[in-house]
This record gives sequence, C-alpha cells and structure tokens, in this order.
Amino acid sequence: MKARVLAAVLGISGCVSVFAQDVSAPQTSAATDRLDFDGFYKRALEKGARIQESAAQLKVSDARAQLARAQSFPTMQLEAIAGPSPSFTGNALESNTSFDRWGVAFQNKIEIIQPLYAFGALGKLREAASAAQEAERGRHEREKLLLKQDIAKLYYGYQLAFELREVVQGLQNQITKARDEAEKMRDHRSKNAPSATDIDRLDMVLAELTARSAEAQKFMDLAKLGMAVEIGNYGGQNDVRWARANLKRREADLKELGFYQEISHTKRPEYQALRKESEARDLLVEAEAGRFYPTIFAGARWTFASNSVSTDQPSVFANDPYNQNTAMAGIGIRWNIFSADARAKVAAVRADAIKTHAKNDALLRNLDADVEKNWQELKYLKVATEQKALVVQSARRVYLDMLGGFALGSQKAKDLLESIGSLAGAQKASLDAVFEENLAWVRLEASTGQDLSNAP
Repeated sequence: MKARVLAAVLGISGCVSVFAQDVSAPQTSAATDRLDFDGFYKRALEKGARIQESAAQLKVSDARAQLARAQSFPTMQLEAIAGPSPSFTGNALESNTSFDRWGVAFQNKIEIIQPLYAFGALGKLREAASAAQEAERGRHEREKLLLKQDIAKLYYGYQLAFELREVVQGLQNQITKARDEAEKMRDHRSKNAPSATDIDRLDMVLAELTARSAEAQKFMDLAKLGMAVEIGNYGGQNDVRWARANLKRREADLKELGFYQEISHTKRPEYQALRKESEARDLLVEAEAGRFYPTIFAGARWTFASNSVSTDQPSVFANDPYNQNTAMAGIGIRWNIFSADARAKVAAVRADAIKTHAKNDALLRNLDADVEKNWQELKYLKVATEQKALVVQSARRVYLDMLGGFALGSQKAKDLLESIGSLAGAQKASLDAVFEENLAWVRLEASTGQDLSNAP
C-alpha cells in the first residue's frame, strides 16, 4: 500500500529538466524583474552567453565575406633589402671587384597589382561567401529557436515543481487532519476507531511526503539557477523571479497539419540555411576550379637600388643590379599552369560539396516530417490533458468520500491511503500532461519558425 502511494507522489525528479551549462564563472547583471516566459526568452536573447557565442560566429562569417571581396581589391607589395657589398669599378664592357673596400648596398621594389579578369573565379568566390553568410544567419536563427525550447523546459519545469509541491503539501494537511481525528477517536474509544497500525501507516506517509516536498523545492531552486545562467544573471544580486508560479495550459486551438507545414516552408530558418549552405559549397568548387585559368591584371612596378661603393652605369643597356631606378606599368597575366596542390584542393572542396548536398537534402526532406511529428504529439497531449483533468475530478470525489468515512470510523486507513494514492497519481499525471503540452507547443513553434500564440 505504502509503495503505491509513494509511487504516485515521488515522480518529481524526472519532471524538471535543469541546465547543463558550466556555472564556474559568475557574472553580474542588472536586477531581474518578475518575468513571464516571453520575458525570460527575451532576456536570454539579449544577455545569454549561448546567443552571444552564436552571434560571434556571425562575425566570423562576415570576416570570410570581407576576405572574399578583398581578392578583387588592389594590392601593394614593398620589398626592401640591404647588406654589405665590396666595391665595384669599371664600365659597361668590363668591371673589377675589390674586397679591400666595403660599403652598403640596398634595393627597394614596390609593386601594385589590380586584378581585372579571372574568368569568373573571383566572382564565384564572392557569391560563395555571400551564400555562406546567409546560411550562417539561418543557423543563428535556428539557435534562437533551440534556446527557446530550453527556456521553456526551465520555465515550465519550475512551475511543475511548484504545483507538485503544492499537491504534496495539500496531502500533508489532509492526512494530518485525518490523523488528528483518528487520535481523538482512539482517545474517546469510539466505535470503529482506527488501530495503532493505521496511525503508523499515516505517519509513514506523512514523513515521506515531507521529503517529497523538500525535493520539489530543490527542483524549483535548480530551475531558478538554470534560468539565471541562461539569461546571464548568474551571480547577480537579485534572484530570478517568475511572474506566475502556477502551471497553466496555453489557450490556443490546434489547427490542421497543412497550416503549420505551410508556415514552416516560409518561416523555418533551416529551409533557407540548408539551401544556402549547399549553394555556397557549389560556388566554392567553381571558384577553386577557376583558379586554373589565368588572371589578367593591371600593374605597376618600381625598382630602386644603390651601392655606395659601386660605379653607377647610367646606360639602360648596362646590366647594373647595384644601381637602378626603373619603373614600368601596364597589363599583365598570371597563370598557374600546373599545381598538384591546387588540384588536390579542388578535389577536397568538391568532396565537401557532395557530402553537404547529401546531408542537407536528407534534412530538407525530413523538415515536413518534423512538423508532423510535433503536431501529432501536441494533438495527443491536448486530448490526454483534458482526460486526465477529468480523472483528477473523479479521484478527488473518491478521496473525499474515503476521508469522510475514515473520520466517521466507517472506512479503514487502508482505503483512505488507496484513495490518497489514486488522487496524488491523478494530480501528478495531470500536471505532467500540462507540462508536456506546453513544451509541445514550443517544439511546434520551433519546427515552424513562428510564434503561434497569436497565429491567425
């Protein structure tokens, strides 16, 4: 008997999903007001470390796009060298080197290159970077939806623990009153007074309920701690506070499946992100393959060299590398005619593109199935929640009858404890169903990419 009663009220530990983040580094923040679910979610988007990390990844994507665009910009290269040199004497026809006399020689070279045409390689590289940026933004939006699901677990988990604690404390009060009545009946030696064993049974359940109440409080505190971490308030001066502690069902009608699938096709970030990722991989393959073609550029080059111990040969027909002042500008071509490394790189990029296509095509095909799965779960939970609420009503009526009979001596403690177990189990099952239904709404929102609380 005791086992059945406890089984009904001891399931608290599996109902509250708490956080798994590292809380070793506290951070301070402003005072936290009493917040509802939307308020907690908004605070997490503004200050949570998880979203900040995702936003930082967007900066990496932006930097890659800048790098791709930079390939089309002009480049300027300076090369300078200086060192000791023996003396040189002579003319354009003959020269002498003397190692008895030394000086300093230096040479400067400045080169400016502006790419003009690369047979599409540079354009494809920019397009690939742009597509990758859009894919990264879609991933960031998806991260927001995943965060919303985690916030929901903490938010509704706290409310579930609160409601379970209230159930346990209500049972404690009722059993305490029943026990007091039983003691009075025994003191007055009333007819059908409960036995000492009956009272012991009530004491056993009271002790276990006290432990369960403390356990429910533990999960409330853990949910608050997890929420503080998610919204960036861990270590702050004020506790995280809920605007409402009791668990309520969402007042919304569930529409037909096609309605949510249609929303998903236009709002869910994965559709755009997955397609853009595949597009970026294809463009990158084209860009890398385009590097096998030559690059036409406009350029200018200036070379200046001087040697303090070398006779200058001013004739342009004399080869004098130690005394130069030459410049040239015009159109040039650069062509990497053969490179095993470049060919291997193209093969690697093409393999990544094939892998990405296979992965993303499978994910895209499963997106509609994901919506249907979440819709089916919610459809079942709505029915289950309604039916379990009716079970609670029936169990409460039975319990009140048993409680009244026990107080009058017409019912034994065994019957009372059975009714308590049935009521506690029904109340817990009803609360669990409301909790799961609320989470199911959030999962459906995540799979459609839209807040459904105000959906038309």
